Amino acid sequence: MQRERAQCSFNTRELTHFLDNGAENTAKLEKMMLQFERDPVFKIPLYDLSWKEQREMTFRRITRMVPFIASDTEEEFIKRFGLLGIFDGATYTRLGVHYGLFIQTVRSMGTSEQVQKWIVDKGGVNCHKFFGCFGMTELTHGSNVAGLQTIAEYDPDEDVFVINTPNLGATKWWIGGAAHSATHCVVYARLVVKGRDYGVKQFIVQLRDIDTFELLQGIAIGDIGKKMGRDGIDNGWIQFTDVAIPRDNMLCKYTQVDDEGNVSKPKFAEQMGYAALVKGRVSMVTDSYNTGKRFITIALRYAAMRRQFGKDNEGNEKKIIDYTHHRRRLFPLLASVFAMNSSSIEVEAFQSKVQEQVIEGNIAEAIPNLKDLFALSAGMKAFGTWETCKIIDEGRQSCGGHGYSAYNGFGQGYNDWVVQCTWEGDNNVLSLSCGRALIQNYLSMEKGEALGIYSAYLKNNENMELKSEDLNNTAVLIKAWETISRNLIKKATNSYAKFFSETKDQEASFEKVSSNRFQIAKIHTKLLTLKTFYQRIQSANESVKPVLSLLCNLYALHITSENIAEFYSFGVIRGSDFYEDLNYMIDQLNDRLRPDIVGITDAFNLSDFFLGSQIGKRDGNIYESYFSFVNGQTGKEMKPFYYDSTYKPFLHRELKKSDNDAAE
Repeated sequence: MQRERAQCSFNTRELTHFLDNGAENTAKLEKMMLQFERDPVFKIPLYDLSWKEQREMTFRRITRMVPFIASDTEEEFIKRFGLLGIFDGATYTRLGVHYGLFIQTVRSMGTSEQVQKWIVDKGGVNCHKFFGCFGMTELTHGSNVAGLQTIAEYDPDEDVFVINTPNLGATKWWIGGAAHSATHCVVYARLVVKGRDYGVKQFIVQLRDIDTFELLQGIAIGDIGKKMGRDGIDNGWIQFTDVAIPRDNMLCKYTQVDDEGNVSKPKFAEQMGYAALVKGRVSMVTDSYNTGKRFITIALRYAAMRRQFGKDNEGNEKKIIDYTHHRRRLFPLLASVFAMNSSSIEVEAFQSKVQEQVIEGNIAEAIPNLKDLFALSAGMKAFGTWETCKIIDEGRQSCGGHGYSAYNGFGQGYNDWVVQCTWEGDNNVLSLSCGRALIQNYLSMEKGEALGIYSAYLKNNENMELKSEDLNNTAVLIKAWETISRNLIKKATNSYAKFFSETKDQEASFEKVSSNRFQIAKIHTKLLTLKTFYQRIQSANESVKPVLSLLCNLYALHITSENIAEFYSFGVIRGSDFYEDLNYMIDQLNDRLRPDIVGITDAFNLSDFFLGSQIGKRDGNIYESYFSFVNGQTGKEMKPFYYDSTYKPFLHRELKKSDNDAAE
């Protein structure tokens, strides 16, 4: 491994600073990582724990995280939280439901008085006699938030809202923290006043007595049980039967109900109501990068040490990283991780800007930015989490049989990760939402309305043809991608307009162009990911620009190769030679990156603790540590524990004559 590092052409420390968005951030992250590594509660392996033991361990770890709320700034705690997510998805989520969903919803949708009451006075910020959960998803409704069925009906005589679960399908389901942790829940329910349905709003409902932890009257809760992954989260279900809550328990920053039952609701109340959901999606863009870098590091370090088949120049078996196809499998995925790094920084900054506008009540500026943010976060979340799924599984397969061992991280990592493709918005549904927004943006542009910064390229009508000599010019490739995206969005918009002119039915017309919507969401998102990566490189330290430029060029060619049909369909490329040249160029870039590969993974700055894999060790000692760890987990008992009860009776059973006859 030392030999691999010696051939690196750049300063890995500078590349780390680029990935962390500055040396100051690197220093903070390293201090936090050391605190995790030295904490004995976080050192305990989770591999062989039962799901009930995982629940307990997860909450033990939560108790170690919460004190940092007092000592960290909000920005610092978000960074600490992100580090936790790299190696422990269950604790990250169980605590994240409280801080990232419950607290964030109160901050975004509550008045300043409600924020003070629930976050400060009631102890929400410190989890003191208070632990929140997020009651949105129901048994029969998830992504369709507007279709939720739980009822919150105002009773003017008692000046309360009465919460009810009207049928089995309205049971709150998959609610993280509900089974064993939560004292309170922010419940998404339909506001009904004087028989009129005002749509879905947010209500704070206490679930349990603070002192006894017994369920309050009218509350029924159950445990959903074992899942595919993240078993440390106590997901549960909730049903409400005539649960009365004070009127001011409705989060009323944008919609108010007075004591006489008069409802005041601004024009954009629904859009503002969904604003709290966006932060979760944005954080998952960063999660995609953090998890992707972990597993691509394991796969590439293993590839740099594993030898198999043919001979190298020194007569040894060849390293698998030196096989052309192995590089083709992994190097473009490494480039994707770098691209996700830049896009996560971009979308986080934009989300923070919009969130500030929402909290300050600056509606005029917030609404157009929210439209951009909804589309951007939906696309980035969907295609980012899908890409990380691919990275984990391709990384596992690239490690052969050893990738299948639980002790090398891939199995639990994949099972924990794939839920990201479903929660906070199913990826297919989010992709369709993104595509719908892009069509609406194009229609707005045709009316002369202003476009957001991420859709501004739609105004440029310039088309281009890509030549083979342009393949190493990322700026030109971006222009080609803009041409493809613009033409696809125009085509989708025209198809939608045609259906709408015939039916005058907006929803049916959007449904007719669903495949177009998915396609334009994918291309638009890939384009923005490429652009943010390329633009960010321009301000990078000169010492790392060459390797970053190679990675960016590789990413551009990789996504072009994956979507080559669109380039041919609009005449941006012509002839079969181009595709051959494209594949040749990808292999050439892989060869140029080869000496730097281990150095690039080092720049992610993940210690062995955070990698959690015996075959991804920094020192390259993949076999000795693996063998030692396995024996430490399983012991050296030669007889199975079920020998006397099951195996011995079977092995020494008396055979009937007919059994021997059959054998003959």
